[in-house]
Amino acid sequence: MTQLVAGLIIFFAVHAVPMIQKLRTAIADKIGLVMYQALFALASFVGLVLLVRGYGAATHLTLWDPPEWGIHATFLLMLPVFPLLVSAYLPGKLRQWIPHPMLLAVKIWAVAHLIANGDLASLLLFGSFLAYGVIDLISIKRRQRAKGVVPKTGPLLNDGIATVVGLALYAGMILWGHGALIGVSFVG
Repeated sequence: MTQLVAGLIIFFAVHAVPMIQKLRTAIADKIGLVMYQALFALASFVGLVLLVRGYGAATHLTLWDPPEWGIHATFLLMLPVFPLLVSAYLPGKLRQWIPHPMLLAVKIWAVAHLIANGDLASLLLFGSFLAYGVIDLISIKRRQRAKGVVPKTGPLLNDGIATVVGLALYAGMILWGHGALIGVSFVG
């Protein structure tokens, strides 16, 4: 559990820096933007590795029994997650209605997994990501409003590509990835 908590602290501490614009600017000015971005990526990666390994190694102390329908709801809720993640990097017309698709994907992923898992490690992991998604969205909207930033949109074709690629990634995760990366396989 210590590794999971350490990973969560590192990951979210790093991701909190951009929420404090003056701090982010001061660090980037002092060490340079490229070095800031490199350190951000490295620290994020270290935090992510620790939290994934920590989650896998944690004693999963049961807090509640997930509903029988929970796994089915999780599969259904996860359908838009990968297309939303892809659309974060390939903006299309969807951005007119969902300006921050990655944060929406993170929140859906977290809720879906909270429905299917009723243990302390899951509550820490998925609950932390859900809280982060809400807090970061509020922070981003505030910063964008202050600067008059309008989310970037693109052609409708990008939405189609994001959907096809995202659903293919989702299928890959169900058939192979979840078992290989997380240790919980859905295919016999």
